[in-house]
Amino acid sequence: MYNNHKTVEDKMKKLPSYRLSASKKDQMHQNVMNALKDEDHSQPIRRKFDMRKIIVAISTAAALALCSIIGVNIISTNDQSTGNVEQPESIQNPSPTEQPEETEKDPREEQIIIEQKAKEIVQVLHNRQMDTLASYVHKEKGLLFAPEAYIEIYSLIFTKEQIATLLDDKTEYVWGLQEANTEIKLTPEAYFEKRIQAERFLNPDEVNVNPNVPEGERSTNIKNYFPEAMVVEFHYAGTEQFDRMDWRSLHLVFEENELGDWDLVAIVNGLWVP
Repeated sequence: MYNNHKTVEDKMKKLPSYRLSASKKDQMHQNVMNALKDEDHSQPIRRKFDMRKIIVAISTAAALALCSIIGVNIISTNDQSTGNVEQPESIQNPSPTEQPEETEKDPREEQIIIEQKAKEIVQVLHNRQMDTLASYVHKEKGLLFAPEAYIEIYSLIFTKEQIATLLDDKTEYVWGLQEANTEIKLTPEAYFEKRIQAERFLNPDEVNVNPNVPEGERSTNIKNYFPEAMVVEFHYAGTEQFDRMDWRSLHLVFEENELGDWDLVAIVNGLWVP
């Protein structure tokens, strides 16, 4: 019997502790010893069989305790590794149907941009760079020409593609009517020389964006045809020799395209008419 006790004790000592407290081990050991003492009073014929059952029970109990301790340690370790880590907030992706809000345009900034573009176009007209001029023209509306401030239903309109080669066209077009209702019949090249006269506006006396000109000799009807347009007026005041009656104005008219950019839609000349 002593040998059996010794064998069980040896096996208990060989079991790994896995952080099992001393009080827990003592309790388990005491339970086993009590079970063996009770076995001494049982019948000898059952002793060998019951001893095997006890050993199996002890091994099972030890295994369960080991699994429990390992499980607790794993959970504790995971808690420690994640408990102090701030979890990132989930990123809310915008709905595909949501459109970004359009930023409101600053009118003053728009005027600066359009005025600068108009000055570039005056230089292009002076240099007769028709390919470059075409790049400023509205793709859908083309470019309208009015020789004397007022747009008429018969004012000529050329497409963006036609503008690129316009000065190569030798056709004499009727651009409008002048004093005594006579026709202004000129080739495109002659019209640029006699009517547009871009060289006068390289250093103008005035540059006005959306000029508020009262009814009079410098008034136009541009807004009747292009109510949403931005207009840049280059004004040459004339000379004292002719009592300022040789004044001229060049109006470049811009409208927004589908992308929100301002494209050239009209070139309207103004001059003194007797």
